[in-house]
Amino acid sequence: MKIEAILLDDSVQAPLVPYKGKNWDLIHVIRIRPTQSLRSISDPTSDATAILGEDPRKWRRVKEGLLLGKNVLVDTPVASDIRHLLELHSLAIKRKLRIESVNLICAEHSVQYLKEFISKHTLLSMTISSSVLPVSNEFHLMKLAQIIDASEWLAGSSCERAAGETAVPKLNACVTLLVMRNGVKLLINTYRKLGGSRDLQIDAIFEDAIATINPYAQSVTVSHFGGTVSHLGWRPTQLPSLLDEFSKRTSMGSPSNLRKQRRIIELARMAFN
Repeated sequence: MKIEAILLDDSVQAPLVPYKGKNWDLIHVIRIRPTQSLRSISDPTSDATAILGEDPRKWRRVKEGLLLGKNVLVDTPVASDIRHLLELHSLAIKRKLRIESVNLICAEHSVQYLKEFISKHTLLSMTISSSVLPVSNEFHLMKLAQIIDASEWLAGSSCERAAGETAVPKLNACVTLLVMRNGVKLLINTYRKLGGSRDLQIDAIFEDAIATINPYAQSVTVSHFGGTVSHLGWRPTQLPSLLDEFSKRTSMGSPSNLRKQRRIIELARMAFN
């Protein structure tokens, strides 16, 4: 499978091309401008398009990719409007193509480490704090949806209830409480930040330790109550492994995984409104 990567912003570090995987070749990586059409820059020899970035209008790029006859990999969430999700789902079925949605937060090596640590220790609670570019309320909503999705993956359980409180009238910050079906409670803090580096910090409380994960600052710290402290290094996002899975699922003809997207967006709206 030949894959091209279309970057909507600088939130994703893509590998240099050409880059080969198990069953795929990354042949083309380009930053697209808002005024450009995907058709004008798409490689006609590619079988699939990876659309990566935090633009709230990314669903339009997904639609363009489907209309070009390409399978599409896109980071969560695909859209903030349920109607757009349904439109994309119908179009993919009509054209016998696949849309694969992945959460790039979960692809960070430090977050992968936390997931493994959770599997071996009893998680009690977790707090996730993230900055959001002050672009629009829709942008803020989609960031919250991405974090809710990552929270469910980390906790190993779906969200049972979501309640939020926003700083009005400008919605500069949002505090969201999630209660998981397995009893774990999560607090999500999202706040608008203009310029500078992106912020993301995850603090997890266990029966025997505290873990602090800061993917963008390249740090992982685990403090055990017995007194030992562990620090781990950092590696780039696992984009190649995501392309491996995308290629595998596409070749198997697996259905598009947009059903969960709808539930996540509804949870985010419940908290954000």
